[in-house]
Amino acid sequence: MAGSALPVRDVIITNSAGMVILRRSYGSLPPEQVETTASIVNLITPLMEQIGKTDVGKVMLGSQYLTFKRTKDLLFIVFSDKDVKMEIAEAICEEISKKFPPTYEKEHEEVRKFKKEIDTTVLSYIGQKEFIPCFFSGTLGVEFIAYRDIDGEWSVRAQANEAGVRGTCEKLHKELAQSKSLRRNAILRIESKIAPILVAMVGNGLLFLGINEEEADLDILFDRIRELREIISLSRPRITLHVPAEMRDLYERTLSLYLLLYEDGESVLRRDLSHLMRRGMGFGEALKKLFEKAESQI
Repeated sequence: MAGSALPVRDVIITNSAGMVILRRSYGSLPPEQVETTASIVNLITPLMEQIGKTDVGKVMLGSQYLTFKRTKDLLFIVFSDKDVKMEIAEAICEEISKKFPPTYEKEHEEVRKFKKEIDTTVLSYIGQKEFIPCFFSGTLGVEFIAYRDIDGEWSVRAQANEAGVRGTCEKLHKELAQSKSLRRNAILRIESKIAPILVAMVGNGLLFLGINEEEADLDILFDRIRELREIISLSRPRITLHVPAEMRDLYERTLSLYLLLYEDGESVLRRDLSHLMRRGMGFGEALKKLFEKAESQI
């Protein structure tokens, strides 16, 4: 599937000999760029020679760049597009370089599982709207990916006719909201004019995956959706928030809706309240707005 890739394209961990220990790639590229992306691994050995004993730095590669950090005998590299702020790539690289060494000292199985930790770190800096669609880019049998966040904004990745894909998914979203047929842990398969579509609540919104039934393995796709839900759940910050006594009843009613919509409903509700209050809303106004929005999604 050709389309936009996540601005952070690769996270690569090598040892002192330049051997790749772990690589996590995001998004897919047009065929003419695949060879360039694949050659990133081939750049690791000369890169090691170039940076010598330097602990941190960056290397420009045309419209992309590598940010790197050395920790003991390990090298951590974040391969990003030029439009990604340097401090974001550096922060991702720094955080991963702190988390990985204790895992590296354990069994190989734990090292492979560290990809989820990389996902959680990248997600926390990039945001759900960009991360979620690209999580499925390049997955066999996926024709298009669309994601509608809690604010009604869309992110679409499609081989062709992106406007048509978005229109179909918008219509489907309205039908699901009216029928109240989708629950937080469900994964629905729905027929449409353009392709069969898998629909699932993920994070703060709805995910739509258009599939090619001849190529798609539904068990794998279901597992990927569950894995993504787990990653997002792990990345959610725990927010404490005082609830005034006069707002307690409305808060409990809103919370009951959020628990239907999200796996970690209370944390999501408190985060959404905090977000609206930072934008100038009072607690009561924000809570009422979220109650009405959640009610419309069930």
